[in-house]
Amino acid sequence: MAHSDRTPDEHIVDAAYITPARVQRAEQTHGITLLGPIVADHSRQAKSGEGFGKSAFTIDWDQDHAVCPRGKASGGHHTLRIKEHQYLQFRFARADCLPCPDRASCTKSADRPRSIAVLPRPLHEIQAQNRLDQKTADRQRRYAIRSGIEATLSQNVRRHGLRRTRYRGLAKTHNQHVFTAMACNLTRTADWITQTPRGRTRSSRLHTLLGATADAHWRSPTESRHCALAESFFGALKNELVHRTSFPTRAHAHRAIVRYIEMFYNHRRLRSALGYRTPAEVHAEYEELQATA
Repeated sequence: MAHSDRTPDEHIVDAAYITPARVQRAEQTHGITLLGPIVADHSRQAKSGEGFGKSAFTIDWDQDHAVCPRGKASGGHHTLRIKEHQYLQFRFARADCLPCPDRASCTKSADRPRSIAVLPRPLHEIQAQNRLDQKTADRQRRYAIRSGIEATLSQNVRRHGLRRTRYRGLAKTHNQHVFTAMACNLTRTADWITQTPRGRTRSSRLHTLLGATADAHWRSPTESRHCALAESFFGALKNELVHRTSFPTRAHAHRAIVRYIEMFYNHRRLRSALGYRTPAEVHAEYEELQATA
């Protein structure tokens, strides 16, 4: 798109494709505002809603220290390299942390002071600003178009065979996509003329098994990303194993699925949304970050 001078002013993506670094690169390189939900703070305190998460600390970039909610300053930062990502770690003094009356709200460690790991200043500021903006009504209104995009893709995949191409070569594939879009428009026009009721949002088999309570939980706005990740996993499982294998018994299917998850998917399958890393590598990175919090 950049080569043909067709870059948009604003590009709407889902959570798997947006990071502070990508937001910065899109703006600096192409002048594009990348719009999507930045991943929330995964620290224990932020997730539980109890205690002091990273957002409770103020970073004084000029003085090169962090300030805790009690007003105590940390020492200078040192750089962490975790899976090719750079973080700045600020560690507070033991003399300030151990006698602090709010220590239980800050860390579970019995004898170690609190430390926090943050992104470098430009990326940290992008991350913090986006987390604030995505709670506003204006950002939610602008991002709401994403649901229409997902619905259109789903309709074309399920009703018009968009997932598979009937031809070889980019030119013929492009023509198929154009005709698919035309078919979608005609279908929607006919449905509007005949006043055909819109289809209800599908519930996956997992939702059906979990029941109405779990279904309502998974459909809440705060958990929508978890649902998308689960659907992505089940899609990979079906395409790469279930639809290609004939299982003589339920026990055979169970063992094959366990092997797929534990031996292949978690430890060998690279995910583009994870920066072409495996889920196990990303989980290990997350655990290391948690240990520094």
